[in-house]
Amino acid sequence: MLGDKEEITTLLLESGSKGDIDTLKMLYHSGLKNLNDFTNIDERNIGHIAAADGQAEIIKYLKYTARLDFSQRDIWDRTPLDDAIHFKHHNIIK
Repeated sequence: MLGDKEEITTLLLESGSKGDIDTLKMLYHSGLKNLNDFTNIDERNIGHIAAADGQAEIIKYLKYTARLDFSQRDIWDRTPLDDAIHFKHHNIIK
């Protein structure tokens, strides 16, 4: 594995928030495959974070390359799509 799970989770979620596609690609192609396993204390994964922050390029990569499971729910029972709707990110809702 690349390192401590907590460190990887932090790096992964920050890349989703900032739209850092290069870091996401580096992590994914270094062997980090099940991205749904990396969640914060609120059970939010990179899909939740990227959708809430309007990071469409990250969402496309997660959907078409990493095959993220977007049905995963956080502790508030919200999916990444719910976050995109809440924050009115229409480019992600599509």
